Amino acid sequence: MQPTRRRALAALGTLLSFAPPAHGEPAEERAAAPIEVRTDRPPAQVYDDQTVETQMIGSEEIRALPARTAADVVNTLPGIRTQQRVQGEEAAVSIEGMPPEYTLILVNGKRYTGQIGEVADLADVPVENVERIEVLRGAQTLRYGSEAAGGVINIITRRAPDDGWDARIEGGAGDDGQLRGAANAGARVGDAAISVSLDHDQIRGFDPLPGGDAVFTAGGSSASRTRSEDVYATLGYDGLEAVDLHSSFGWRMESERIVPIEGDASSQRFTRWLGGSGLTWQAGEQTSVRSDLDFFSGSLESSVGRSFTQDETELRIEAGVDHVFTTGGLQHVLTFGGDARRPTIDLDEAPPAPALQAVSLAEGDVRESFEIAALYLSDEIAFDDWASLLLGVRGELHSAFDDVLLPQANLLLRPAQWARLRFSAGLGSRTPSLADLFQPPVPQLGGTYFLAGNPNLGRERSVNYRAGFELLPAPWVSLSSTYFYNDIRDLIRSVLAGSVRTGENVIPGLVPPGFDPDVCSLPGSEGLPECQGARDAIVVPITSPLFRKTNLNQVRTQGVETQLVLRPSSRITLQAAYTFLLTSLEDPLLADIDQLPNEPAHVVDLELGIRIPGAETLVAPRARFRSRALTETSGTGLTSFVSGVHSEPSWVVDLRITQPVGDRYAVYLDLCNVTNTRVVDSYEVRGFNFFVGVRAALGAAAPRRNAP
Repeated sequence: MQPTRRRALAALGTLLSFAPPAHGEPAEERAAAPIEVRTDRPPAQVYDDQTVETQMIGSEEIRALPARTAADVVNTLPGIRTQQRVQGEEAAVSIEGMPPEYTLILVNGKRYTGQIGEVADLADVPVENVERIEVLRGAQTLRYGSEAAGGVINIITRRAPDDGWDARIEGGAGDDGQLRGAANAGARVGDAAISVSLDHDQIRGFDPLPGGDAVFTAGGSSASRTRSEDVYATLGYDGLEAVDLHSSFGWRMESERIVPIEGDASSQRFTRWLGGSGLTWQAGEQTSVRSDLDFFSGSLESSVGRSFTQDETELRIEAGVDHVFTTGGLQHVLTFGGDARRPTIDLDEAPPAPALQAVSLAEGDVRESFEIAALYLSDEIAFDDWASLLLGVRGELHSAFDDVLLPQANLLLRPAQWARLRFSAGLGSRTPSLADLFQPPVPQLGGTYFLAGNPNLGRERSVNYRAGFELLPAPWVSLSSTYFYNDIRDLIRSVLAGSVRTGENVIPGLVPPGFDPDVCSLPGSEGLPECQGARDAIVVPITSPLFRKTNLNQVRTQGVETQLVLRPSSRITLQAAYTFLLTSLEDPLLADIDQLPNEPAHVVDLELGIRIPGAETLVAPRARFRSRALTETSGTGLTSFVSGVHSEPSWVVDLRITQPVGDRYAVYLDLCNVTNTRVVDSYEVRGFNFFVGVRAALGAAAPRRNAP
């Protein structure tokens, strides 16, 4: 087969891998059951050889890390940071200084958790059933829409074996009441394959440092507890000629009881259901047709700040055609597709909590929906083996906002066998979420301030440019560096819009000296004349500031990500990364603030993996250094609450030690935050903690076939 033909067909496979489970399977599969010990040396290449900049993290690397969620895996990738936010996200993901709302998190190409249109929590995604994690940087609106203007993190789960069955069981415990148990199994019966995973996770909160240096400390304490249960299943059927069918189902429950050091306890519970089905039809040797229908439903019951019930649903349909053809000596992969979705929100307010009974706000119920549809067209062109170019445009129609055209271009050059050059540019346009528009005033931090939506919000618009290289002078070494520039206009933030009356203090009236009730009376009394010098009681209202969402900011982020990977042998891996980030903020209401909070200029990531001969023990420490950063006081990351104070530099070090026991078992020990760093930027984090786990691989499965 000609090299260009091979590259074009590979590109078609890449495009298909963006779709849900049946299309998103690994390019290389391993035998399912044993826990393998590598005897060869894996390549040091950082980015997959695709036109769109894509970094792959495989299952073996994931299991070597001190990581129990997807957030733990990506947290030390260059340019990526996670933060805890008062809204409940434990791992809101920011890529290259972009707001977390610009990062789209998917499982098998589909929405997995979180409130629709809001920040998704990567800590909600367990890793026991993960085959690989794909990180796509830069504007990805062409295929994924306006929620992916900063990047996409797509988690691909394990699929069933091609014959027989296999299973993995994992569990463990640690301090702070940590308990985790997980199991996943897959089986094939004839032409049908099924994969099911179960996960239980729980942990207590932590007490804040007395007189600590954190600007923002979460309201919980060690009496708080977070717990989650997760069920996820996929089903595939390939018994029809040229047609593969696939379905998925998921249920998740998260409950959180927040017990502050002082004050009343509160709780919230989030339950979500998801389901979907679709097909892939190989209509011809060069043409593939795909279609998917998905449903997502989330219900949030909360008494944190105020009592309410919020139900959200989203119905989404997508279809597309991929066609490979040749013209003028060039190979093309032409993709035409479209998608449509309808998110809805139904929020019912309950009366204010006792502490806020005097709040001067009417109860706010919300029942709203959007209709969003889009068409996209792209052409990936292969110029023999030395270059490939992707050009595309997405047209998006919105029932409540103006229509937009979002172009995207990616160029990959291969001037030598050991060198890759990448360039990309794209436009993004994020619409406000239903909550951004219609959320009633919500007390934050127990009523310290209130936050409200604004039905007059407009679109946020962004532009993204990237240019970088990767050098592969030898199979065991890789050096990559990328310059990035992001410009966001009309960024939604919160501004002071008034105050909310939450109570009152009554100061008793002034009684004159020598007061004699038989001679004179106090104000308001009848009969005797009013005493000279007497005064009525004074009523002093108690208020909290009210902030409202508004389009104001223009934000720019730019910098350089550099990563070095060394694998001198199959037993040693060293990764070092450095990110330099500059942020600028232009806002007439924040004349003294010219940068984003919680975004340090310098970040260093170090990761080492050593497998000891004989015992085959794997020792994998990793560390992250963050320079000083501007802090904020709300726990939201909003510029409205910038304090003007900079944090101190910090180191956070984690370690996992894994000991294989035979071919199918392993025991591991995680030592997290070994440096006991309690403050990172504005936030106080959990100190040193440990976790001990065991995993087992069972089954009698034949080796999997490679994905097409």
